[in-house]
Amino acid sequence: MNAIQLSRLERDLQIFLSCTNIDLPVKVMTKPRACAEAFEELLKDSFQAILGDRGTNYEPSTRAKSTADLSFTDTYGNYCAVDIKTHCLGKWGMPNVISYKKLAKFYSDTTNIFYVLLVEYEVSQGRIQVTKCTMVPIEHLSWECLAVQGTLGQIQIKNAEKVIIKPTDRTTWMSKFCSVSLSSIKTKISSLHKEYAHFETLKSDWENKLEVPRELIYNDI
Repeated sequence: MNAIQLSRLERDLQIFLSCTNIDLPVKVMTKPRACAEAFEELLKDSFQAILGDRGTNYEPSTRAKSTADLSFTDTYGNYCAVDIKTHCLGKWGMPNVISYKKLAKFYSDTTNIFYVLLVEYEVSQGRIQVTKCTMVPIEHLSWECLAVQGTLGQIQIKNAEKVIIKPTDRTTWMSKFCSVSLSSIKTKISSLHKEYAHFETLKSDWENKLEVPRELIYNDI
């Protein structure tokens, strides 16, 4: 998908979401997870019509562990996976985007593109109003706003209030991705070594107690 097609798709998504009412109870509107699910279902049902002739083979995800929420093939034959992320303005969030293992495997094929569809909204006077809609390849998200969580194995947006978009070529971005991932994995290994040492000592302590005669244990009670 070229820049013009992507810009127009982004515009059409913005118009659609701005004009569509998200029908949720007022009490539920304040819960980001509920709103996220509502937006995801709405977009899965409507994305094909909005996409139009800019793509084919549209398919919404039906599995919880899928790479993304929906996918399609663009006019250049690229397989495009789209992950939908929603954010309520004024609320801090650190959303997971994709497992670093999944992205590494997915991007081993140069015809695969992983898009992040960012939907910002606010809740006012009992209504959910979309304020901004941005769809970009993940390599256009700056590492200034991303992190790799080694323990969870996830690429994360550090603060949903501060998403920084800087178009970068895939080779440069993936090189940085590997460096950040390695650093995160080293931290995880270090943490696991400390945990291992702790339980090794704990095991030894309990084994030593097993060596104490039972009558001595009872005499101490």
